[in-house]
Amino acid sequence: MTSITKIANSQISRSTARIQTASFNQGLFLAEADANLNNEDFYAVSDPDGVLAITGMTTTSPAYLAAAAYFSGSVRAETLIIGQNLAGDANHGASVARIKAAGASFYYVGAETRVFAEQETISTYAGAQVMEYFPVSVLAADLVAANTSSAETVNSDRSMFFYETPAAITYNEMRAMGKFCAAKVGSWTAASQLLSGAVDTKLTDTQYDDALANRMNFFANFGGNVVLQDGQTSSGEWLDVIVNLDYVDARLEEAIALLKISRDKIGYDDDGIALEENAIRGVLGAAVDLGIFTSYTLTSKTAAQVGAQVRGTRRYTDFNWTAQLNGAIQYTSIEGNVGA
Repeated sequence: MTSITKIANSQISRSTARIQTASFNQGLFLAEADANLNNEDFYAVSDPDGVLAITGMTTTSPAYLAAAAYFSGSVRAETLIIGQNLAGDANHGASVARIKAAGASFYYVGAETRVFAEQETISTYAGAQVMEYFPVSVLAADLVAANTSSAETVNSDRSMFFYETPAAITYNEMRAMGKFCAAKVGSWTAASQLLSGAVDTKLTDTQYDDALANRMNFFANFGGNVVLQDGQTSSGEWLDVIVNLDYVDARLEEAIALLKISRDKIGYDDDGIALEENAIRGVLGAAVDLGIFTSYTLTSKTAAQVGAQVRGTRRYTDFNWTAQLNGAIQYTSIEGNVGA
């Protein structure tokens, strides 16, 4: 599990590209090679009919089924990117990289493939690019206690595995993705999410416990409601923690980058430092309002406290913030005593 301190570490410089890539409200579906996609790098669709508008696509096409699941919620995401794995791509991770390089913007990734080796390449890329990948496991071993499962093998904050039986292609993971894209960051946890049309994974009690122990996610029926369990990435961290901190990190980079762009100069004096501090406080305060943090503190050094040699580098590295995560209650125990 990546430490929260490491995740929440904004390195802001001219090389930052996050202001162009932090699309927390948009997902990608990577289909296997499909001649009907015409070797295009990607399509952007706003509903399942957008897939049918592509010549040759039908209601049984994986891209259509994925889009139908993604847009199935009562509150819907606005856009889904559709791409494909092409013969010229070195691997599936390279396919995602090509689609991004072509100008597509997305944070979540889903894929048609159920092959673990192919999923590993996407997981590696997602981990390097600050994205969340939702691979689907059909490995029965993932439901065996103490198994070194696909999820535990990947062991990444940025891959959240879903289990489905080998005979099933439910696209439950795309339903989850669509809901997360539509929801306001900070307002949700993945666990116990009720998703329209989700299919019960139908695990036994033993499989249920073992799947959670192996960091697998699935859908279970609770009182007639099919809900997502349990909301962990393959590292064991909660998905919402990773997404929320990615969001704060991206907003911090944006705030400072846009401040620099909007001014001819930010002086290396107390006034300049105050400008940047106010921008940072704006982001952290918004994170409190969104329910990501309950509180935060921010410290900085005055210009006089920074050595002349450091000032000569034109780098300021003395903003330090700490915050208290606003977690969630996912498990509840009730005890009572009844007198005679």
